[in-house]
Amino acid sequence: MQAVHPEEKPDALKASMDRGGVSPALQQEIIRLAEFHTYPAPGVLIGAFMVDYAMELLGVKKGQKLYGVCETPKCLPDALQVLSHITIGNNRLKIVPIGKFAITMNMPSEDATADAVRVYVDLEKLKKYPTVDV
Repeated sequence: MQAVHPEEKPDALKASMDRGGVSPALQQEIIRLAEFHTYPAPGVLIGAFMVDYAMELLGVKKGQKLYGVCETPKCLPDALQVLSHITIGNNRLKIVPIGKFAITMNMPSEDATADAVRVYVDLEKLKKYPTVDV
C-alpha cells in the first residue's frame, strides 16, 4: 500500500489553492480531477490550469462541446477529460504522444477549419520554479 503524503490530502490541497488565490469553482474542479487521477500529480494540477486557460481564451463556458489534442499520454489527458468533457470515448480527444506537455482545444465548426488554441509548458520558463522543474 502506497503511503499518502500530507500535501496529497484534499484539505491540504485546498489550503494550498486558497493561498495561491485559485477561484473556488476551479478548486472544485481540481479536487475532482485529483480524485479521478487518484492523486494530485503535478501534471494534472498544471493540466487543470492549462485547460482552464484554453477555455478562457476560446471564450467557452463549462458544458460547451469542445475537441482536443493532447501531446502526451501522461496525466494531461485527465485534465481534458474532467474539466472539459473531451474524452477518447466521445471521440473528441486525440492523444498524439510526441513528448510535449501541450494541448490544443477548439470548438466545433461547420467549416473545413476551426479556430483553436494551443497551450503548452515552456521548459525554459519552468526553470524559475525548482519545485516543478525536474
